[in-house]
Amino acid sequence: MKIYIDICNKYPEVDLLSAAFTCRGKHSDFRVFSKKDWMKWLIAEHTPIETIQLCLRFEEMDKSAIAQFVRHTDKHPRHFVQSSRPDLNGGKPRDPNALIMYTAFYNPQALILMMRKRLCACAEKKTRQIAALVKKQLMLSAEPLLQAVGEVCVPNCVYRSGCPEPWSKCQFFKCQELMHEADILKRYEKYNEHFLDVMEGIQEGNFS
Repeated sequence: MKIYIDICNKYPEVDLLSAAFTCRGKHSDFRVFSKKDWMKWLIAEHTPIETIQLCLRFEEMDKSAIAQFVRHTDKHPRHFVQSSRPDLNGGKPRDPNALIMYTAFYNPQALILMMRKRLCACAEKKTRQIAALVKKQLMLSAEPLLQAVGEVCVPNCVYRSGCPEPWSKCQFFKCQELMHEADILKRYEKYNEHFLDVMEGIQEGNFS
């Protein structure tokens, strides 16, 4: 499976600041954001971040995993899934096990909300591993915006400083002692250190 992640906005800082300063009745000046700047906006989750559009494209993705991503509708992401219609694919019969193309457009808020559920230990293993590959690719990007998005994509327990799932037996949050860190940035940093350690050596398509 291959994953491609792109920023649709030509100047994302301009779009975000234009929206933010409009709310204040002012005009914004252009400036380039560092990863630290983006982190502040993304953690605050103010609505101007929704002016930014990210495109995630997957090649040869499992249909069962696509179904889990498509179910996410918070903040109105747009999903496009390769058709299995015989009249559109050269007459091939429908195959529930086929690996197909999937493209989704998210604003950062929508992606963050989706990842809180898909990175959770309660998510199906295959789906969780694909979400983890997306997070890793974001974090290792050369783009400060994508790096920041990757770092704020955390499971719900890290976001809420405690597990909200009533029937979960997962002890990850307690075992990592993240529950003792009240500072959001530091809590996220601790999780991301652990995450990169876990992801080390995981190859794309290896879902065993």
